[in-house]
Amino acid sequence: MSHPLLTPKRPFINRWGLIPTSESDMGTHQLSTYGRCKLAHHRRYIAGERSPDADWALQGTLWHLAMAHEHAQFIEGTYLTAEAAIAKQAVLREEYVPFVQWVLSTLRSWRQKDPLGVYSGEWQVMAVEAELDVGDTGATCGLDLLLSKGARLKFVDHKTAGRIVPSLPYTFSRSSQFIAYNYIQSLMPAANRGGVFAAIVPKSKAKAGQFQDARIGRFPQTEKNYAKQWRRQAEEIREKRKEAAPAIPAPELSKACDGCEFRSYCFM
Repeated sequence: MSHPLLTPKRPFINRWGLIPTSESDMGTHQLSTYGRCKLAHHRRYIAGERSPDADWALQGTLWHLAMAHEHAQFIEGTYLTAEAAIAKQAVLREEYVPFVQWVLSTLRSWRQKDPLGVYSGEWQVMAVEAELDVGDTGATCGLDLLLSKGARLKFVDHKTAGRIVPSLPYTFSRSSQFIAYNYIQSLMPAANRGGVFAAIVPKSKAKAGQFQDARIGRFPQTEKNYAKQWRRQAEEIREKRKEAAPAIPAPELSKACDGCEFRSYCFM
């Protein structure tokens, strides 16, 4: 079985078949960075610089790793269990160690409560860590989990949050990532649209087990505006890649960042 929207992203099997639909490596995160700050884009995606991950990012990464291995079991049984994957990463990266117990206890609650209806069989796992083409924009976005119930396809992205509050789904809906997911669903036949959801997990041990499977609302005009923007930005980046990237002295880079309104949450 194949589906024209999906291409492989990471080495997990996906039941639609690994059929490439484009050569694009223009992720929506990359395009958003480019639109926000061309300097940050140059440093992250051309020069390859990375700053140390904050604790909240490490915690989220470890949870995504656990979820990837957990759900891959429903497709292909040869992968590491989630527990084994977490243990392996904790040995390789000592910065993960403080979060291991949180992940393992949260994982136990996840299995018991089955917030996505996967263990009960209500929803079937179709793909883990899939890559979606965002229509004909030239952009792509990674999807954590693709579920199906009959003809309907449900897009799920895993999120960790300090607190689960009613405003979270709206906050997520304004991100380019979820806008891309909803735009892709809008291009699918109505019978296949199962919705876009954020599987939210609280980062606090005291709130363990308080999961939320939140549907993310659509903003059709915003989706169309983003699609136009992604097309333009992807083309600009392709053109820049053809040119030799000039070396930028570190002092000039630092000076350029001074006073930037995005500095507090820039990848730098």
